[in-house]
Amino acid sequence: MQARLDGLHGSVIDGSVWFLEQLDGWAIFRGSERDPYFGDLSQLEAHLRENKYDAISVIDTPEVFPLLKRLEGSTTIIVEAHSPYLENLEYLRSLNGLEIASIVVPSRFQASLVRKRLKRKIPVLFLPNPLRRSFTSDPLGFKPTPTQPILAWIGRLDSLKNWRFAIKIASNLKKFNPN
Repeated sequence: MQARLDGLHGSVIDGSVWFLEQLDGWAIFRGSERDPYFGDLSQLEAHLRENKYDAISVIDTPEVFPLLKRLEGSTTIIVEAHSPYLENLEYLRSLNGLEIASIVVPSRFQASLVRKRLKRKIPVLFLPNPLRRSFTSDPLGFKPTPTQPILAWIGRLDSLKNWRFAIKIASNLKKFNPN
């Protein structure tokens, strides 16, 4: 989410983020151009009415749908379905007639999971999660500079992410370059 917001700030789109709870995940926004907002549903509704956003994107947070239903017609609503866990996607079966412009997913596989849960025709768009530039550039202050490429695992260590196969791939890569 932070990488996407950083990209938006470099364009004509001015994005912000709202958290219903102040859990650990918000810390990735420290030092960003815009601090995240925090508050309950009533505070969020007041904020949305006051600020009149052109579009609102909701990431796997169905508890905001009744609020968005009250705002319907005043903004474009986009749902982002990111959870890889089927039980967390069940909310897609009952969108309660909410007018949704599209559902955005981070992978083609996720798109197929989402389409199977929809009871009505809503466009499902594949938009990969962006990586921050820091993931693709050399680490700052890394001494000594490694002579070999570094392979890293980014993801959960659960059966959905197939981390065991990632280890197998890494061990096979080692055969090509044993140093």
